[in-house]
Order: sequence, then C-alpha cells, then structure tokens
Amino acid sequence: MGKIIFMSDIHMGMGKSWEWLSDAEAMAVGECLDYLSEQPDVEQLVLLGDIADNNVWPIDRTPPSFNDILGDDTNRDIVKAVRKFQTHQKTVTYVRGNHDIDIKDQDIQNAFGKEIQIASQYVEFHDGKLHAEHGHHHFMWCAPDTRPGNAFGNLPVGYFLSRIAVTALLKYNRKLKPLFQTIGDVIKSIRAAARGDCISDVVFNFMMRQAGLDDDSKIKMIDGTEPTLRDIKQNYHGILDRWNAVRAESFVNQVTSLGSFKEDLCLTQGVRTVVTGHTHQRRVKEISLNNEASNNIDANSECCIKNLCVFIETELDDHQRFRVQLKKWSRRNQRVKAILPREYKKVIQF
Repeated sequence: MGKIIFMSDIHMGMGKSWEWLSDAEAMAVGECLDYLSEQPDVEQLVLLGDIADNNVWPIDRTPPSFNDILGDDTNRDIVKAVRKFQTHQKTVTYVRGNHDIDIKDQDIQNAFGKEIQIASQYVEFHDGKLHAEHGHHHFMWCAPDTRPGNAFGNLPVGYFLSRIAVTALLKYNRKLKPLFQTIGDVIKSIRAAARGDCISDVVFNFMMRQAGLDDDSKIKMIDGTEPTLRDIKQNYHGILDRWNAVRAESFVNQVTSLGSFKEDLCLTQGVRTVVTGHTHQRRVKEISLNNEASNNIDANSECCIKNLCVFIETELDDHQRFRVQLKKWSRRNQRVKAILPREYKKVIQF
C-alpha cells in the first residue's frame, strides 16, 4: 500500500486578520498539497478535521458559511490541489473537526468534488491497526453536543468560547491562549469552586471578563438569530454532569484533555497507531499502556506552524514494517522534508 498523508487544522477562513490561517500559510498548504498530489507513491489524503473554520469570528459579526469559505480566493489553491489528488486517481477523505462540525456534505462535495469520501468521526486502515480522527469527540468542550435539548444544533460549548476569545483579541488586542491552556489555567485557580459551581459557567464568566462582555451581550449566529450569552450559558449548564454519565475519567482529564481514548483503542480493539489533530501539538511518540512502554504510536498533525505546512505521513512496506513520520513543506526548496529531531519518526512491526 502506498503512503497515506494526514493533514489537519488548516483552518481556512476568509483571509481576515484575526483568523488563524495566514496568507503565507495558505500558499504553503496549497503548494504542499499540489506537490503531494503528483507523487506516485502517495496513495491517499486524509483531511483530518478543522479544514475550514467559521468559529473564529467576533460575536458582533455574522460568520460566513462554509460554502463562502471554500469558495473564497484565499483558499483557491488549497481547494484546487485537493481536487488534483482525485484527478490523479488518489483517494481523498474528509473527516470533520470541531471547527467544521456542521459543514454539510454538499459543501464538501461542491468544493472538492463528488468523489471525495466523507467520514462521520474516524477512518481506519491496515485492518484496523491504524485509526485516525480529529480528536474533538473526546474533549468535553469541543465534542458534538447531540442531546435533543441543545438549542444550537450539535454545536459544542467551545464554539462560543472561540468567538468570545476572538472578540477579546479585536476589542483589547488581548490574545487569549488556546482553549486547552485557557481552561487549564481557570481550573487550576478555581478547582475547588468548579466542583461546586457549573464548570461551563465558571469558564464562560472568566472569558467574558477578558472580552469585556456580560450576560446581556448578544452573539450573531449564521442563521440570523442573536441569542444572549445568558441564553448560551443556560443551554450548556450541567455539561460536566452529562459528560460524567458517559465518561469514566478523572476531573482534570474531563475538562482539560482528550482523556485516555488512544490507550483504550490499543488495549480493546488492537489498534497500533492513532493519528489525531485538534490539539495543535505536533508529535510522534510511543503510547504508554497500563503505565508501561508499548510498541504503539501516537501521532498528531498540526498543519500550519509559523508559516510552515506540516503533516503526518504513514507507509507500510512489504515486510510489514510500518513507518509514521512528521514532515514539512519547504517553500524555499519546493519539496517535502523530514522534521528533525528523530523522535518525529517511529517504525513498528505490524
């Protein structure tokens, strides 16, 4: 089987100054994908979530549709390069993340072609030994909220926290930390109170103060409605209790991390390698099972890092040696290069 490329967290937007994808990064991603589409040993491309993003949008402006984003000139080269994979008879799979959680199949197909495959949560290869997903399903703040009583479809609470964060950036030039770190800081400072209060209210109130907002502040939604932050807080009240009902994790894991789902996949389903995105932490490392070293791999792909395009490449050779490596696109040399140091590459026997 040829190489499989995993690329996540591109965060295509509308080219606004507050969005995550810069013009230089968009160019790098387009060039990288175009190059990879022409390599005869590359067989598949997996777009592993948060490919498009309408979450990073201030609360007083109506977010763009995903159709608008994928059709914007800023992203033209990226979209064109993805379509080129299919022109060369290579399989492309789109896996949703939390920032494109409600993108419609039709929007994906209109942009990338009818042949594109769309996965609901994850994809698997090599008889289930390789498992890949964005990862947000295992993080309380970003997992789809599919309960019947959710007034905002399946949007997670993190959607609204992201919009508050960018509002703070534009209003006070006060750049908040990534959601993982922000929530971690809050929990450390008010952990005792958080056990008694609704944790989502605690985090909402903290971030609202950073943005100079109050309960009566309104947020413009893509459907034209303008709920208040009070409405939104009430909608997600009790999130930890609902999460507790389905997750057997420690308090800290529940509210600050992806938990132990990778270890569970390896122990219960025979998975050998788990590839994710979401956390914006590039890595290729060994998975610890029952607190002991193992011959399993945890790989994470963050696409855009300081004007670089980074991705995970996997390959299984004829001797059943399986290689996982983090690579980057060199704009200067117009080619793919390995990322040093060596810990960004692992080889195991399948």
